[in-house]
Amino acid sequence: MVSAALRGALLGFHPEVVIGTSPQLLCAVAGSWVARRHGAKFVMEVRDLWPESLEAVEVCSSESQIYRALDRMATKLYRKSWRVVAVTESFRKELVGRGVPDEKISVVLNGVDTDLFRTDIDPAAEVTANEQMRDRFIVSYIGTHVMAHALETFLEAARLLSHEKGIHFLTVGGGARLDDLRGRARQMGLTNVTFLGARPWSEMPAFLRASNVSVVHLSDSPLFWTVIPSKMFEVMAAGRPIVLGVKGEAAAILNEAQAGVAIQPESPEQMHDAILALFGDSTACQQFGENGRAYAVGSASYQARAEDYLSVLREG
Repeated sequence: MVSAALRGALLGFHPEVVIGTSPQLLCAVAGSWVARRHGAKFVMEVRDLWPESLEAVEVCSSESQIYRALDRMATKLYRKSWRVVAVTESFRKELVGRGVPDEKISVVLNGVDTDLFRTDIDPAAEVTANEQMRDRFIVSYIGTHVMAHALETFLEAARLLSHEKGIHFLTVGGGARLDDLRGRARQMGLTNVTFLGARPWSEMPAFLRASNVSVVHLSDSPLFWTVIPSKMFEVMAAGRPIVLGVKGEAAAILNEAQAGVAIQPESPEQMHDAILALFGDSTACQQFGENGRAYAVGSASYQARAEDYLSVLREG
């Protein structure tokens, strides 16, 4: 926060608008300081609701001092901002409920770089050359390994499918829970799960193309029903079907796009059923992938979202 604010104060020009994004709130605080320093308009961009997200993953309770401090900080940022940009309609409703004027809020959904995430990319050699994964039906989770994603469900689904030798589970990404999840997989005796750890984001399209299905999952908290994970658009753009364990707007988008199967969050049984059904139906996998790619290009590209965002910034 301090280094960002100092760097922003030393800009060689005076910005007209400064966007501060959350999570986490200290990023947005730095943005508000830079805006004030240059006399610029401050846009508060809400990609996760804070501090509510901390309570949802049981990092702290709403009665704790840190929660109350962050809540006061968020309220002050909303009040000081020229515009508030949320990434879901559900976020808009939550913000209005906590007193942010509706006319101050704009919604710009997440999007995807459809030039980076494509269907004509060679699958990652790290998967195709691996004896455990070669010629297998690859079920991937690609993203951060943190509490919010409840990846125990992913491991339990792998256990339920351990008898099916044609299916292999793959995770790509780092995160605070990666070591714990690796340890849990060893304790469960899972030989059908591979953890590749953190890789450069630029390699994610190749890992998605090496997947037959990709899982997008969040814990079953009412707060996460308001979230639309950006990774679901990446899976769509890569032309791969999604098994989605997220309720709310995310599930509605998946159904609109006809790009995969929605399941109950934190239900390894439903994840098992969805994966097994797709494993046995290559035609459905192909159709879901084609539908997802079409939706991403037509409705969720960075170009389209950028135009939406620019229209918000031009309002003033």
